[in-house]
Amino acid sequence: EIEAGRYDCVLVLGAEEFKNTDGNTASTNQNAAAWQGHEGFDCTYMWPAAFGRVAQEYDRRYGLDRR
Repeated sequence: EIEAGRYDCVLVLGAEEFKNTDGNTASTNQNAAAWQGHEGFDCTYMWPAAFGRVAQEYDRRYGLDRR
C-alpha cells in the first residue's frame, strides 16, 4: 500500500499467547524475540521493561496523565 502510494504510514500489530507454559518459560521464549545485548538493559521480563521505558520517555517528552 505504501509502494502503491495509497498510504504513507501503516501500523502492523501482532499478538502472542503463551497458555501452555509457565510464566518463566513464556518470558524466556518472548525474550528470544528481543535484540539481546543491544537493547541497552538486562532484565528477566524484557517486554514489560521495554514498554515501560517507552512510557517513561513519552512521559518525559509529552507528559502522561495516569488517570
